[in-house]
Amino acid sequence: MLVPYVMDYFILRNLFIRKFFEEQIYLPKTLVIVSLSSSTALSQMNNSMGDMFISPFVLFGLGLALLGIKNHNARFIVLSALPLGIAMGLKSTHIYVLFSLFIILFYFVVTKKVTILTLLKWSFVNTFIFLAISLRQNLYLLKETGNPVFPFMNAFFRSPSYPEVNFRDNRFGLRSLSDFLITPIRLASGNPAGTSELKFRDPRLLLMLFSLVLLLTLVLIKSLRSKEKNLGNIYCLGIFIFLAYIPWGYVFGISRYFLSIEMLIPLLACSVILHLGLSSHNRKRSGIFAVLVTAFICTATTTSVNWGYDGNRTSDIAFEKAIYPLKLDNYSAILLADAPLAFISYQIKSPADTIYFSPAFTSYNLEEQLEIISGRTIYTLSYKTDTLYLDSKLNQYDSQTTSSCQIIDLDFKNSLTPSVVYLCETKPL
Repeated sequence: MLVPYVMDYFILRNLFIRKFFEEQIYLPKTLVIVSLSSSTALSQMNNSMGDMFISPFVLFGLGLALLGIKNHNARFIVLSALPLGIAMGLKSTHIYVLFSLFIILFYFVVTKKVTILTLLKWSFVNTFIFLAISLRQNLYLLKETGNPVFPFMNAFFRSPSYPEVNFRDNRFGLRSLSDFLITPIRLASGNPAGTSELKFRDPRLLLMLFSLVLLLTLVLIKSLRSKEKNLGNIYCLGIFIFLAYIPWGYVFGISRYFLSIEMLIPLLACSVILHLGLSSHNRKRSGIFAVLVTAFICTATTTSVNWGYDGNRTSDIAFEKAIYPLKLDNYSAILLADAPLAFISYQIKSPADTIYFSPAFTSYNLEEQLEIISGRTIYTLSYKTDTLYLDSKLNQYDSQTTSSCQIIDLDFKNSLTPSVVYLCETKPL
């Protein structure tokens, strides 16, 4: 899982710092490492959620597009659609990145710095790559859930597997102007409510707000002093980050979905500090000062995501004690209910088959798997002991009902998972 971190490192250093920014950035390695050390980025290490895996495509595509705008290079702008389309196809939650970049490109079309043909080519390539990657998955989702873009647009498609909402997971998101202003303060103080299920502290979004305010101030001052009303590339990057922040917060609000854009915040902050006039006497000293100030703000109060794991492997022992007397063999099966339970499936050290009969969203080949285990001794592993709940789940697939249950203590103590699970034996109706 180190590969995306290494790729992001080279993209940030070589494409953004060396090619995109007009001013010289001192201590570039330090600044890039700071960009890659946010709570969200570090939490993705050895994590299967995929947000870090997607980030090189987002950063590379965004870097090409901004560099194309800077150099009036239509080829770079169109080529940027390739990695961005891949990112969108692999994880459609990055649509806000395309939306924000489209607005910027459309602005430059209006100001005649980008041709309408370039924008149309960019849009076509994005759409084509997205469909080429995601179409098979969309057809699968349509078959399994009745919604080809599941879980989005479910108020329209009305899949029974998800609430009838179009875009939002109502547990997350920024719903008002005050949310957009207060959430960065909450994150900096260790309260990620509305952006994450797990606790962490990170000042990067607050640093983003301060940087954008300072950037706006610099633009106003510069516009009063001369006819030039922008600060070149830093202005374009700041506008993009602002435009990305709004749809991300309103539609999603989940911190890891903002991961790729979050990596650009230290670069923006450092560049803004350089433009505050600190470089008038000694540019190198001021440049180093800007990086060190940015690094201090980003790392001094940042904490890692608390997964709630005590590291004692106590559940391994608990599972062995609970499962050993059952004498599970090839004629047994364990049905896993209540996602998320995948993180403990490796602890079931037995020849019995394990099947997710009540997964989070989809149930790939579930009927075929249940036919294979027909007639075997069946157990359920669940967070609940409500026999009516378990029986209703079992009766969807087989004529079974729960019998006796025993408690298994876990070594995960967080808001995502209860501290115990229940292993229940079933019997025929």
